[in-house]
Amino acid sequence: MAMNILFLEDSLIDYELICELLVESGIELLPTHALNKQSYQQALSSQRFDLIVSDYQLPDYNAFDALHHRNELEIDTPFICVSGSIGEESAIDLLKNGAADYVLKDRMSRLPFAIRKALEEANERHERRHMQQELEKSEAKFRHLFENHVAAKVLIDPETGYVVEANEAAVQLVGETQETIQLLNWRQLAHSTSVELDEISRIIMEEGKIHFE
Repeated sequence: MAMNILFLEDSLIDYELICELLVESGIELLPTHALNKQSYQQALSSQRFDLIVSDYQLPDYNAFDALHHRNELEIDTPFICVSGSIGEESAIDLLKNGAADYVLKDRMSRLPFAIRKALEEANERHERRHMQQELEKSEAKFRHLFENHVAAKVLIDPETGYVVEANEAAVQLVGETQETIQLLNWRQLAHSTSVELDEISRIIMEEGKIHFE
């Protein structure tokens, strides 16, 4: 599948050399060439890219400015800086500001590897965000079912036995406030013999939940 890459590079020769290197390494390209600040910002605002490859220094712009603009747009597109010469402090600052990597122009053979690594990390971030979103949806669904269920339900800390939370039905049943219920041990809510309470406690510890009257 072709990779949609935005190149910020004022040198046409360097741009063509980079594209040739990537094609030779087996990367299929759909390149967009931005020569300056204006064309870069216009391209980034008008379409989605799989990757940004930026020269470190241009006449009217630099990699820090380009990266900052990407961050302002809240775009998670991986950003790689290509530089003829970049100091260690500047490289570290770029990484701290969200760049995926940097590659020196006299070591361009490393660029295909850096690109693949940046895309793998971007995919992992996307999967983590997706999993987090699904978890939040699941928690919201559970919260709704718990709070609005017609049966009295309580969440109990299995180690201490104290109520962590109770739904409205439990509040109404016990006749206490939410705050007061959370000061109670679940044994105080159960009208059972001590033997029955011990058995209920065992089931809670082993299975994590129980229904009882």
